[in-house]
Amino acid sequence: MSVGDVVGRFTDQIINPALLILAAAGFMFFVWGLVEFLISLIQGGQTGDGKRHMIYGVLGMVIMFSTYGIISLLNNTFGLNAFSGPDTSRIQNVNPSGNFFSQ
Repeated sequence: MSVGDVVGRFTDQIINPALLILAAAGFMFFVWGLVEFLISLIQGGQTGDGKRHMIYGVLGMVIMFSTYGIISLLNNTFGLNAFSGPDTSRIQNVNPSGNFFSQ
């Protein structure tokens, strides 16, 4: 088992699910802030908490996607093969039969 295999398995099993969960949490925090903002706007109250929650949610999502980008950059730079990704090799073998509109 090579270092690339270990890093790939660690990334697939630990890092990617953690990033997905944290990005989803940031999105939910944003939605919660949006709902708070809209309710406060309708009731005529202070909208500061809702705005802060939306900003924190967006910042959280930006941090999570930036982390994913940094990991991808390191993976491509050092050739770690950490991301297995979907198998797209079959896409090149797909040949449409004739014209779409022909019978």
